[in-house]
Amino acid sequence: MQLEILASALAVVTVVSAAASTPGWRVLNGITGSFCLHNALLPGNKLMCIERPHTSPYPFINPNTNGTTSVLISIEPDAGFISYVLNPITYNAFCAGHSQAADGGIHVVGGDRQMSTPTHDASKQVDPSVTDSQSFLFNGIDRIRKYTPEASGGVGKWDESVQMTTPRWYPTVVTMGDGDWAFPHNLYPVAFQLPSGKVFLMVSNRTVLIDPKVDPQGSKEANTVEIASISHPDHAPWIYPHTPTSFLLPMKESTNYTAVVVVCGGNKNSTFFASADCLSLQPELPGAAWTPLPNMPNARLMPDATLLPDGTVLLTNGMGWGQAGGNAGDAQYAAAPVFKTDLYDPVSNKWSTLPYASTVARSYHSGALLLADASVITTGSEMANYLDFWGNPEAVGPTAAFAKYTGLGAKPDCYPSNENRSCTQPWELRIEQLTPPYLASGNARPVLLTIAAGTKFTYGSTVGIQLDPKGAPVKRITFVRYTTTTHSTNTDQRLIEPNLLFVNSTYAVFKIPPNGNIAPPGNWHIFGLSKDNVPSVAQVAIFGAWDRYICSCSCCPVRCVQGQ
Repeated sequence: MQLEILASALAVVTVVSAAASTPGWRVLNGITGSFCLHNALLPGNKLMCIERPHTSPYPFINPNTNGTTSVLISIEPDAGFISYVLNPITYNAFCAGHSQAADGGIHVVGGDRQMSTPTHDASKQVDPSVTDSQSFLFNGIDRIRKYTPEASGGVGKWDESVQMTTPRWYPTVVTMGDGDWAFPHNLYPVAFQLPSGKVFLMVSNRTVLIDPKVDPQGSKEANTVEIASISHPDHAPWIYPHTPTSFLLPMKESTNYTAVVVVCGGNKNSTFFASADCLSLQPELPGAAWTPLPNMPNARLMPDATLLPDGTVLLTNGMGWGQAGGNAGDAQYAAAPVFKTDLYDPVSNKWSTLPYASTVARSYHSGALLLADASVITTGSEMANYLDFWGNPEAVGPTAAFAKYTGLGAKPDCYPSNENRSCTQPWELRIEQLTPPYLASGNARPVLLTIAAGTKFTYGSTVGIQLDPKGAPVKRITFVRYTTTTHSTNTDQRLIEPNLLFVNSTYAVFKIPPNGNIAPPGNWHIFGLSKDNVPSVAQVAIFGAWDRYICSCSCCPVRCVQGQ
């Protein structure tokens, strides 16, 4: 019998693993091995990363991994250290789509035709017959992969046996409410599961709702209804290579879990400069229309949005000019990295720029994720050599200013990119960590006592979690789903705030959302927040349609009964 009560089974002693107490950015010690083009966060501060196979003019073998494109990274956020182990895949997952599965595993769908051997350039290896005895990575554009983490903390296992009838490159993948998943379009369009069960999809400037319960009747698209288009005279299409980012605003039980989609950044239409525009849409509202939000303080192409446990939204990464795209080292496509850190508050509908900037440029193929300690990490970039080409982080082009800047530090021998030892390698292998202001405010943090690994919470159930009375009193609970991200696309990410049914110094009671359309199944962070909105270190539980019980104990005024 699954009892959703934790008080009697929780540890008495709590060890808090937290980010640095000084606000701002720091580069963690160690490297990622493979650069993190595809990111998937796993419990226990594990990060699965997949990179693109290395191609000419660089050596065909990544010396850190002997060519393996997938690694599993261990993050020690308090110590500021990372390490990696190999996590090999057989079928090329470059530019695949991915999402967290209902059981906490990771689906990785599609990929690329490139094949890797130590003796052939992967960019030319598209013919399965052209291999050698040392080939180690094969055409993966039609593969569905399932990664299952190892419960004991090991590397985990890949199942790459499933082939699709239709190849997929740059697909967006969405985990739906029933645990199934869909990949509706190429070029990483904006897509989210909605509370109604429909799937939101935005391609370029057009928006549709897809009903997975309706037969599409082939090319008739009978399950698709167009609801809103963006009319914007000076914004390029809201899709790769004019890449914006997107997210759902926090969904609250108190407002019936209303879903609001936001898109930010990308390119202007009149120039190659990045756009500061943000728009929002409540897609399930009759007559829904896109509404302008305040502009971002810093225009960004290829930005990343991270939902923070207090309900604010962090905007990091990206470039100020150009477009997404290019092979490793092709830094000419985008310029002017944006190092400033912006924060959006949905309650006040205002932006602010934090008083500290990142130090690592994050261009094409970067990512950002929230950790369980409420800090944020940024990863990746395949254009770490951008200064070799541009010579100055403020350079843009092709203009007179571009010609001027190229004489101030650019390396002519490094373009086109080559193996010259004086040239910077394009793969960014560092992770940078942000300690947000709420962790350095001097205010105490709430402390949630440890939940057993693999704990499952059932939709619609009332659950309780034990608190350490030595921590700050809990005034709010928020759930943040574990995420996967690539190309500024993160369909897994959402924050839900339940109503607090009961709370004292040792116990908090709340309800899990009623279904997977609101809270897609899988791993979720559970944060407690103080009156000052300082978050605890999160505990993790798997939300899903398990046997339902509404339970409690003598420490709070709710009796234990089987749910309906």
